[in-house]
Amino acid sequence: MRAAVDLATKGCELTDWKDPQIVSLLAGTYAGAGDFEQAVRYQKKAVELALPTGADLTQMKQILLRFEQHQPSHL
Repeated sequence: MRAAVDLATKGCELTDWKDPQIVSLLAGTYAGAGDFEQAVRYQKKAVELALPTGADLTQMKQILLRFEQHQPSHL
């Protein structure tokens, strides 16, 4: 799982941490690795990044709730 986290982090770096979908992907990799503290942190960041875009945040918020409950997302 560390490789997945590393690759997702690289994706965030390549997009200057501005792409909410990529940051959400990083959150998901942390959740998959069982690190829900980091998963919540990055999913919150993804939601914040998506807010100004007017995107539908329903799914991103559902994922955040799952991570806060220490559950992986399968949405």
